[in-house]
Amino acid sequence: MPVVLFSLSVVAMLVLTQMWLTNPPDKGAYAPEFRLEGIDGQETVLSDLRGAPVVVSFVSIDCQACRGAYLENISRLNIDLASRYTPVTVVEGADNAHGTLQAYRTATNGTWLYLRGTSAVNQSYKLSILPTTVVISADGIIVARHEGAVSFEVLKADVLEALA
Repeated sequence: MPVVLFSLSVVAMLVLTQMWLTNPPDKGAYAPEFRLEGIDGQETVLSDLRGAPVVVSFVSIDCQACRGAYLENISRLNIDLASRYTPVTVVEGADNAHGTLQAYRTATNGTWLYLRGTSAVNQSYKLSILPTTVVISADGIIVARHEGAVSFEVLKADVLEALA
């Protein structure tokens, strides 16, 4: 009997581990913490941004879908909901040269916080598709997660939900 119980507990742990490894943090979960370097070389910690909703857009420097209409939607959101939330763009492929991240920000006309992505953050957010957008409430809870481009209307509704 003890061998059977031990075997069942090992199987249960393996199943739960596999679920954790394959399922990204989703609505209702706490957003995984990150500590990333910005354009100015300063470190930004996600938990330091609490107090207002945060929209984190994970993009790639080489991803055409991550530019254009997608970032235009973020810009429009900044106009409609200015200062009511914190926009953050985490850029993958922005090597260690500060100029790469600055050039990407300039090319996309971004005026918000741009951070250099890391493999650790990719793993904690289980990123498999870029762009991926995560809307986080003022207290650090994920309100929405979108893989691929997201429309302005959906994004705005998510932020308004996070503000409620």
